[in-house]
Amino acid sequence: MLTPPHTIRPWPLPRASSPLIDAAREALAAIPDTQQREERAELIYKELTATGTPLVENTLVTFVWYGDAPHGVILNLKKVSDMLDPADTRLESIAGTGLHALTLDMPTEWMGSYNYSVPGSELPAPALHGGADREMFGMLRTSAVEDPRAREYVGFLGNARLAVARGRDADRAVLSGDTEGIEEAQVVSPVNGAELTAWTWRPADDAAPVARLVVLDGETWVNQYPLVSALREVAVPVHAVFIESGGPQQRQLDYTSDADAGRSFIERALGLLGDGSGAPVIVVGQSMGGLCALLSGMRHPDLVAAAIAQSPSLWWNGGAWFDERSRQDGAPAYLQVGAYEWDLERDVHHAAALLRAQGKLLGFDIYPGGHDALWWQALLPEVLAEVVGKV
Repeated sequence: MLTPPHTIRPWPLPRASSPLIDAAREALAAIPDTQQREERAELIYKELTATGTPLVENTLVTFVWYGDAPHGVILNLKKVSDMLDPADTRLESIAGTGLHALTLDMPTEWMGSYNYSVPGSELPAPALHGGADREMFGMLRTSAVEDPRAREYVGFLGNARLAVARGRDADRAVLSGDTEGIEEAQVVSPVNGAELTAWTWRPADDAAPVARLVVLDGETWVNQYPLVSALREVAVPVHAVFIESGGPQQRQLDYTSDADAGRSFIERALGLLGDGSGAPVIVVGQSMGGLCALLSGMRHPDLVAAAIAQSPSLWWNGGAWFDERSRQDGAPAYLQVGAYEWDLERDVHHAAALLRAQGKLLGFDIYPGGHDALWWQALLPEVLAEVVGKV
């Protein structure tokens, strides 16, 4: 399985000083007895985190953890932490105690998902041209721990739940609610014959659709962030089919397949919706699914009316999408990418410029976050409503 190219974060970690942590450090440093200092550190931790974590002071976001960590506590914060240099987001042990903290100066609209790793050995130094260290990644995943004081959680990373960090003015919306009207089915991958779970949804009155949606990585949008709640709010009736990814390897096979298999994949998904009376088709995807949405719209504009691509994996196959798209027209697309996605943002900028030149850019947003489903779910409902109104 291919993985995206990784480069060391090109900007320094936005470290800052928190008045709350500075006060804790000063109080602990004044206690000469080691045991008493540790007891006070635990009390301070409970006081600081009484209303949840992370701590937010205007633009300052402070991650706090308490416990024994001889090799440190590593913050795993999506597209702020550098997977090639994870020690860069190591929390500081305050006055040599089990109280650990790291303060970042972030935009007030920023949000991200995170957990911690408490490794059992020292992390290796970063290798500028060494590529991804899979052994180190494995160690970080197996040593992952959740933030026990977090206000909210979303999904998992490694062996631990992901917590949510939000700036003072960050969007609080989280897709939730029932999945009434969802029906389960099966679709067969045209690439290798794998059976994938699919879910279909229609409005309660089963009105004829104004648009049909093919939503990739469907398990995310049925189970974790139920998109049905947003579809009910769309001003016109839409029908949707959600296709399970099948896991990392299967989704890479299906989402990067050749033109014939890609068309068959979309047609099989649409077949589960029955007669759509020619209603236009919108393919929706994120990351590798975003690339699939763009490929589908580019290669099959007679089938796909528009694509919504959030953080699309345009690195795939050396950026082959650009070469193919520049030689042909195709369906329009709406693009989104996070400002902190340093390995991807430039590619999506270029893709937006190409689509704009072709008169096929429906919209382009840069949000103050990373490669994170937390952001995708917050932004998708509004984009869906806009694109449905344009096709």
